[in-house]
Amino acid sequence: AVPAVTVVGATSGANNFVICTSISPAASLLGSIATVVQVGENFASAFKDVSAAGPGSESSLLATTLASNTVAHGTRLQLNFSGVPSNALVYVPVGIIPSIAAGSVSTIQLTNAAAGAAFTTVTGTTSASTLGALSTLLAPVSLSGGVGVATFQVTATDTTYLDAFNIPVFIVATANTIAGSATAMTITTNLAPVGATTIPNFAVGASATTLTASRFNLCTTSLLLPFVTNQLGFDTGIAISNTSSDPFGTSGATPQAGTCTLSFYGNGAPTPNNVTTANIPTGTTYAAPLSSIAAGFQGYVVAQCAFQFAHGFVFVTNGVGPNGGLSQGYLAAVIPDTNQKARAADPLSAAGLGTGEALGQ
Repeated sequence: AVPAVTVVGATSGANNFVICTSISPAASLLGSIATVVQVGENFASAFKDVSAAGPGSESSLLATTLASNTVAHGTRLQLNFSGVPSNALVYVPVGIIPSIAAGSVSTIQLTNAAAGAAFTTVTGTTSASTLGALSTLLAPVSLSGGVGVATFQVTATDTTYLDAFNIPVFIVATANTIAGSATAMTITTNLAPVGATTIPNFAVGASATTLTASRFNLCTTSLLLPFVTNQLGFDTGIAISNTSSDPFGTSGATPQAGTCTLSFYGNGAPTPNNVTTANIPTGTTYAAPLSSIAAGFQGYVVAQCAFQFAHGFVFVTNGVGPNGGLSQGYLAAVIPDTNQKARAADPLSAAGLGTGEALGQ
């Protein structure tokens, strides 16, 4: 049966939260709450617990056409996840979630039951190694191919108020195991079960709203080395420091590590035109002469480092020591994070001042 109610899906809190996938604790609760899904009723008393969903209620108006009008459970709210990347887990709370309507006593709770079955509670976990320092009991959503479902049941109802429930969604992953992706995780919501023969049951209409949740991007730094050369007797020293260690404690950087991919554009570029450095641990510096990684090249280099807070220094010389000639050094420019802003031809897409690019140090 389809009651005169739709589930209104909306996100609050950290919508479009960007999760860095290169932070390097052994396991981490990435981003804490990845997003918050809000479901609400379109009129007071639309959501019902099992005691209120009996004969004569909106949830069982068609029950008179059935041999039995026994109500199996209260209204259920289904969250449908898709686009969850491999090696990521989705967790939701197992405890009672109260209505956000002031004064309402309505509640929902995660159920372990299949469609049509009676409500059963879900056992949560407090494993610090998996979930970090959380006081909220959570349970994983069963996922297959990045798709999964979590179902919540109305366990107490208040017909006086227009109820809505905020359901926090957590992302858990072992560090450095998720590939960055331009595709965000999405969530749709609907009443449940759909197309079942038990009471109540529902059909999904246009009210199933697609919500954009977390986007999984790499924490990176891109550096521009606008001129390097290993021609006409010149060579260029390249140094890249991983400055993700600092003396600032909890206000400082998060230690990270990773490689840098150097892409060469100009005359005499190697084939392929990129070289990947060895891993650069936090607090260390990679240094190499251009002649050892791209001999005979002259042009510019873009360094894509798989960690934040990379900084570079370049030194061009035509000899060192007593017989050394002209030399010049400069700092590599930091390219704005392309995970957040496309480096498009339109200058306003990269910099509000219309400069086309805003390179910072």
